[in-house]
Amino acid sequence: MTDFISQDGLQVQNIKVSSVLLSTKYQDVRDEVFGRIFQEKDFAKDWDSIYVHPSDLDNGTSTKGMRKITSPSLVMASHSPMMAFVLASEDDPVFICSGFKRTQTMGYTLVFKLNPCVLPDYLFYMSKYESWVGVSKGIDVDDKYKKAYGDSFGGIGWINVGEIFADGITTDITTAESVFRNGLYESSLNIPSINVQKQRIADAKSMEKMLQEKMAEKERKFQQKEWLNEAHIRNSKHRLSNEVMPIRMAIERLQNFFKKHPDGVKHSDVIGEITNQSVNDLLEGLFCSVKKVEIEIENLTKSEQAGEPEQKFRCCSLVGCLS
Repeated sequence: MTDFISQDGLQVQNIKVSSVLLSTKYQDVRDEVFGRIFQEKDFAKDWDSIYVHPSDLDNGTSTKGMRKITSPSLVMASHSPMMAFVLASEDDPVFICSGFKRTQTMGYTLVFKLNPCVLPDYLFYMSKYESWVGVSKGIDVDDKYKKAYGDSFGGIGWINVGEIFADGITTDITTAESVFRNGLYESSLNIPSINVQKQRIADAKSMEKMLQEKMAEKERKFQQKEWLNEAHIRNSKHRLSNEVMPIRMAIERLQNFFKKHPDGVKHSDVIGEITNQSVNDLLEGLFCSVKKVEIEIENLTKSEQAGEPEQKFRCCSLVGCLS
C-alpha cells in the first residue's frame, strides 16, 4: 500500500489512492426534503471552485433515494474527470443523487471522506492530469468478461452495484464506492507526500498561467490585426471613392462631347473651353486615375502589420553622429 521513492534526493511517500478515499456517513432520503442540492454543474471548473459551500448550491426538493451528507466530503464522478469538495455540515447539509444511479456521461456519483494525507486540490490536479476514468473503464471491461464467463471471473464490478449480501447476521450492499476503491487498489495511481502534492499543484498552476498568458497575447495580437485590417479597408475604400468619382465625371464629359460631335472627334479637340483641356488630356487623366484605382485595389488585399512600422537608417549618418 505504501512505498518510498527517491525524488531529487528526497524521500517521497507514495500511497495508493484507494487508501485515501474513506467511507463517509450519509443518510438515505426516505421522504421529500427541501434543502441544498448538489448538481452536475456544481463540480469544480477551475482551481477556485474546488471547495463548494452549501450556500453556493441551489435550493430544491430532494427525492427518495438521494443521499444527505452532513460532513465535508469529496464528490467525484466515476466515468468523468470531475470532482468537488463539498463543505457540508450538520447545520448545512447537502443532498446528492443516489449512489446506485449511473448516467451515460458521468457514470456514478461517488462520495468519500478524505484521508488527511491528501489535499482536495490534488484530487482536482488528478482530474486534469492523472484521471481515474481509465480505472472505471477498466472495470467496465471486466464486467463484459463476467457476463461472458460468469461471476467466477474477477472481483466485484459495476454490475454488482446494488447487490445485497445477507448471512443472517449482517446485511451488506455493494456500493459504487466499494467497486471503485477495489478497482483503484489494482491500479498504479498513487498519492505522493503533501509537499510533493503542493509542488505539483504549484507547477500546474504556473504552467496553466503561462499558457493562458500566451493564448491571451495571441488573441490580443489577432484582435489588433483585425482592427488594423478593418481600418486599412476603410481607408482604402475612402481612397478608392476619391479616385472613382473623377473617373465617372470624366467619362460623362467625354460621352456628352461625343454626342455633340456625331461626325467624329480628334485627340486634339478641346473639350473644356475654360481649362483648354483636350480630349487627349482627358484620356490621359482617365488612364492615370485607373492606375491609381489598380494600386488601391492591390493595397486592399494586403494586411496591415501590428506594431511599430519598420524604419530605415543610414549607417554613415549614425557613425557621423557617434564620432
